Amino acid sequence: MTQQTSPMGYTPQTTHTIVIPPSAAIPTFNGNISENPRQFLIRVKEYAETINHW
Repeated sequence: MTQQTSPMGYTPQTTHTIVIPPSAAIPTFNGNISENPRQFLIRVKEYAETINHW
């Protein structure tokens, strides 16, 4: 069995990408009076640590 090469002289390769959804939901802040900005920032920090393995 022989491999076919392209006119440029290299063998094309197939690339596969696997997309894995994050294990945590992205925190959202709607600006409501009942929402605490500090809690939102804590959630953002925890999200970043989880997603980026910090």
